[in-house]
Amino acid sequence: MPTGRADLHRTLLAETPGASLAAALLSDSPAAKLLARVQRQIAAFERTWYRANTELRRARRQAETDTDNALDRYIDSLGAPTRPELASFPQSANTTQPAPKSAPKSSRDWPPTDEKTGRPLYFVG
Repeated sequence: MPTGRADLHRTLLAETPGASLAAALLSDSPAAKLLARVQRQIAAFERTWYRANTELRRARRQAETDTDNALDRYIDSLGAPTRPELASFPQSANTTQPAPKSAPKSSRDWPPTDEKTGRPLYFVG
């Protein structure tokens, strides 16, 4: 307890001899009134500090978020793709792969044959 409040407690106990600290605090003595006012001021200062600290932390988080968003916007403005395209994963589920042009239409069209010789194309040489 700081010296000022300790002195107030001693003065309060001296003004109300034989009373407990709780009874002395509830008395109408000038020291009890002063101590109650000091305690209220300390509590108000603590509430103000905690509100300011909370607001400062919120502002710091917001500034970090704004910085991250600004960096993302800057990268987007450079024309860099946001997600790299991977050959093994299509970008969209709606993307359809075109069918190969030489795909057989039925099992009797397999294997593809040379029109002149009638032999399968993989034997033509």
